[in-house]
Amino acid sequence: MSANAPSVPALDDLKDVKEPSWLWDAGRQRVVWSNDAGLDFFHAESLFDLIDRRFSRTEPGVARIMELAGQLEPKGSVPDYLVFPSAGSDAGLSCTCYERQLPDGRPGVLVVGTSSEAPAETQTPADLILSTLPLAIITFNPSGTVLSANPAAEDLFTFADQADLGAVLADRDLAQQVIQGTLTTGTFSKLSTVECRYGRRDLRLFAQAIGESAGRHIYLMLDDVTDRRALERHLHDRAESLSEFISSAADFTWQLDAHYVFVELSEGFEEATGVAADAVVNLLWGDVSDAHLVDPDPLIGYYLDQKRAWKAQIVWHTGRAADGARRLTLSAMPLFAPDGTFTG
Repeated sequence: MSANAPSVPALDDLKDVKEPSWLWDAGRQRVVWSNDAGLDFFHAESLFDLIDRRFSRTEPGVARIMELAGQLEPKGSVPDYLVFPSAGSDAGLSCTCYERQLPDGRPGVLVVGTSSEAPAETQTPADLILSTLPLAIITFNPSGTVLSANPAAEDLFTFADQADLGAVLADRDLAQQVIQGTLTTGTFSKLSTVECRYGRRDLRLFAQAIGESAGRHIYLMLDDVTDRRALERHLHDRAESLSEFISSAADFTWQLDAHYVFVELSEGFEEATGVAADAVVNLLWGDVSDAHLVDPDPLIGYYLDQKRAWKAQIVWHTGRAADGARRLTLSAMPLFAPDGTFTG
């Protein structure tokens, strides 16, 4: 880009102008100076607030400034239009971008706003949605070269220039599985433990091929389920511990499934009831109740229907005339899966 351009404005001359202006540190990807209009543009309370702000390298305005940092000749300039969705849905700025070296020698870009009208929208609603989604999303071509990453993905991984998926995931075998699986079937899904910025995390990966032929890309969504899986394991361990406690304290136990079918009975069942476990497994609670309970408390049926815990004394008979009735005390509690689904 030509260096035959107006001289680079001094920061002091831009301090009080009404158009937003700021100085961008290309090496550290952040703003190092801004006038008051620039602070207002980014909704920053102070210059320190703006300096500390973390920008996504995939944000259109940031990506364009980084591109210009490598293209502008010394003291060169170019008119442009920059869009920053993080500053608002209509945060676009017509401007002139100047090459300006920072005091420590790092490359910088001075952005000086102009009063010209904004061109047509440069980012589609779909792009805006992707930039604000909480799920990490990475797009890449069939060779694995990363094309874009939303802010959530940048929170999970480190993206170098010209990054490839294998380097981002720190697992080239997994990256190859994603690419080959998606190109072969059109979609790919897997739960995998992946090295991230904050250590190893359990991620649910879902990939889908988009486009055709030379324009074919792969869209990868990564859902961090580490905390969810830890909770599931904790609840499972607690359920097992509770089951073991109940089994050790009770004379016998049984379990009904979500449809109130007997699916499991302990060894003490036959001794306590006089009925073989095989004669009850796979039968409905209602059928067993009708066959063996004498005048059962109607509240038992109500609590079962409401999926609530209950305790009751029952009179049980085997169905054989020679056998006497047996009085039993039953306690029951509902079981639920980690997602809240009733299981029995």
